[in-house]
Amino acid sequence: MAAEIKLEANVETESIVISRAANPNARLYRRVQNGADVFVEEEDWKWVAFYEDDTQLAQFEDKEGVAGAAGEFHSSLEIDQTKLLALVIQKRDDPSKYFTLHFSKGMRLIYYYRNARLDVNTPYDRMVRLYCFGWAKTTADNKSEKVVMHIYPDDTMHIMDDDGQNEKPPTT
Repeated sequence: MAAEIKLEANVETESIVISRAANPNARLYRRVQNGADVFVEEEDWKWVAFYEDDTQLAQFEDKEGVAGAAGEFHSSLEIDQTKLLALVIQKRDDPSKYFTLHFSKGMRLIYYYRNARLDVNTPYDRMVRLYCFGWAKTTADNKSEKVVMHIYPDDTMHIMDDDGQNEKPPTT
C-alpha cells in the first residue's frame, strides 16, 4: 500500500489539513475507505488495467474536483479480473520504463508489495519496497502455475515461479 497521509477536517472553516511525513512535494490521491477519506502518495511504479470492453482502470486516476487531491486512488482489488486483458506497470517519472502482462481466460492477477532488506551487513544496507506482480492459473490437469515478477529500486526485474522459488536471472 502507498504511504498513508494524515487528514484532519475542520467543519467550522470547511478546510482540510493534510500532513505528510514522507515527501512534501508528492502528489496526493484520495480513496474512500471504510467511510473515511484516506490520502496516499503517488508511487514510483503504478499500474493501469486494460479491459476487454476497451475501458481501463488506473491506480492513480487524475481527476478534477477531488478535494485536497490530484485525483482518486484505486486498489488492485478493484481490478475486474473477469474482463482483464492486460496490466501495465509504469515508472512514474520515466514513462518509457514499463512492463506489460497479457491475460487470457483463467489467469488470475497477483499484485502486492514486499519490503525487503538489501545489501545486508554492508555500508549500503537498506530497506526497500519491491513492486510484485504476476499471474496464477490452474491447468487442465488441476496443477497450479504461478509467475511473479519483482521490480527492484534500480529498476531491474527478477522473475520467479512459485513466488520465489526457481528464480530466473534479473532482466532490465
